[in-house]
Amino acid sequence: MAGKVFEALGVSKGRAYPMSKKDKQEKLEFLQTQQWFNDIEDPERKKELIPDFNGFLKVDENTLSGWLTAAQMAGGPIQVKLDLKKIAGDDNSLKQINITSRVAAKAKAPAPKKEDDFPGWDDDLDF
Repeated sequence: MAGKVFEALGVSKGRAYPMSKKDKQEKLEFLQTQQWFNDIEDPERKKELIPDFNGFLKVDENTLSGWLTAAQMAGGPIQVKLDLKKIAGDDNSLKQINITSRVAAKAKAPAPKKEDDFPGWDDDLDF
C-alpha cells in the first residue's frame, strides 16, 4: 500500500512528518558523530540544526533535467520554490506537511549585446 501512495505523489512532490522526541534524540546523537557539528561552539546554533520534521521530496529525471536546463539558461543557480500545506489528523493535530516544488521563474537567456552605433564618440566624456 505504501508504494501506491508514494507513486501517487507524482513528480516533485513530497511530505514531511513531525519528528518524535526519540527521533530528534537519534538525530542529535548522529550529528554529534560529525566533526563539523562538534566544531560549532554556539549551543543555540547546534539546537537550530536539529530538525522538527523529516520527510522526502520526490524528484524524477524529467524534473532534474528541467532544473539543470533552467540553471544553464540562467547561467547560475536557480530558485526552487516550495509550497507547504499542513494536513491535520482527526484530533486536529499536525499529521504531515505536503510539499510541492517548482522553479521560481523561467530562466532568461542573456540579452544580446547592443552594437554601438557611434563607437568611440563618448569615450572621452566624464559622465
